[in-house]
Amino acid sequence: MKNKFVRKLLRSYTRQCYYEAITNRSEGEISIGEARFLGNLISNLKTSGPIVEIGTHLGFSTLAMCLFKDDARPLITVDNFCWNALGLKPDMQFRAVSKILSEVVDNSNVKIVRQEKAEFYNSYHGETPSLIFLDADHRYQPTAEDIRWAKSTGAEVVCGHDYCDLWPGVIQAVEEAGGCKNIVETLWVL
Repeated sequence: MKNKFVRKLLRSYTRQCYYEAITNRSEGEISIGEARFLGNLISNLKTSGPIVEIGTHLGFSTLAMCLFKDDARPLITVDNFCWNALGLKPDMQFRAVSKILSEVVDNSNVKIVRQEKAEFYNSYHGETPSLIFLDADHRYQPTAEDIRWAKSTGAEVVCGHDYCDLWPGVIQAVEEAGGCKNIVETLWVL
């Protein structure tokens, strides 16, 4: 069973890599340059609160953030696992992400929350986040709602992914929230 699952995941990932090579476009993951930029943001945080990621996808940005955060700092990654670039069913995506992130969950204070983001927003009563990374639904209204919630928390840094022509809703929502303070490739910071 386990080997069958791993083979299916690898086949799906290989299809995604071919797609990216053919179209010269990544679907859903941050680049190395964006990961370095995100890491720099994390390394320079002044507050001690958790990192909150909205939109786990396959967990690669979560892993990138773990390379730069102190193991004591909590990282909460939230997703309903209803969409992924590989076409995995929600339960399979959740199992895959749980496996991919198992080491950081066990050793680096990472918590995977399988929940609708609106439910998470309504139920979150933890410490003020130091950094909120938004990379979920890229349409205008959901992105604007994500940014409003993130700003309402008083987080030191609010940033996100996919500020590009492919996602005009992200551009519009970010601009209405005050615009980019900084941007690297498609990773933006308010």
